[in-house]
Amino acid sequence: MSVFDDMVKPDVYEAPCPKCGGTGTRLISAPRIDPRMGVDPSFPTMGDKWARVREQRKIYEERREREHGPDSWGSAGADVIR
Repeated sequence: MSVFDDMVKPDVYEAPCPKCGGTGTRLISAPRIDPRMGVDPSFPTMGDKWARVREQRKIYEERREREHGPDSWGSAGADVIR
C-alpha cells in the first residue's frame, strides 16, 4: 500500500496512484472554506451565529423569569451563571 497526495474535486473519492497505477481512495479531505467568509459583510460567521443563538436564549430566559419567577428553573437552572 502506498500513500500519496492529490488535489481532486470535492465529489471525487478515488484517484489513480502516480507510483503504482492502482486506484487510491480518499482518506482525509481538507475543510471547504467559503471564499465569501471575511470578504462579504452579509455572510454570517460562526461568531455571528453564536451571538444570534445567545440572544435568542437570553430572550427565552428573560421571558421565562417574567412569567414564572426567578426561581422557576429548579435544579436544572442551578448551574446557570447569570
